[in-house]
Amino acid sequence: MDSGDIVKTLTPLERKILPLLKQKSDIKTIAKNSNLSDTEINRALSWLQNKNLAKINEETKESIILGKNGEEYLRDGLPERRVLHALKENSLSQNNIREKACLNEDELRISLGILKKRDAIDIKDKIIITENGKR
Repeated sequence: MDSGDIVKTLTPLERKILPLLKQKSDIKTIAKNSNLSDTEINRALSWLQNKNLAKINEETKESIILGKNGEEYLRDGLPERRVLHALKENSLSQNNIREKACLNEDELRISLGILKKRDAIDIKDKIIITENGKR
């Protein structure tokens, strides 16, 4: 089949994408420049590859994206650190710590448990920071 015959067999999707493949491109770049969906682009690329007009190199990437809590903790600090920071000055009650560290009840309860387990705080009438917690 000569090039004239191949051109006649191209679908509208293939015709739209083929000029965009002059440089190595990824799906996002092609989508931006063609106003086509990822599915349409993948379909057209597959057809072009079947006609030996394009070669697809697939690359798998793993990425980790922070969730809502992760973004908050990155911005404001981990709840345990916020509790220790609130306790730096003196011993406080749980309500005072919660307000000063800007934590909800669950975050405070979990943080106190973690800090107690790590021997960073001592819980009696009030919560105080231990030597381990000062490090």
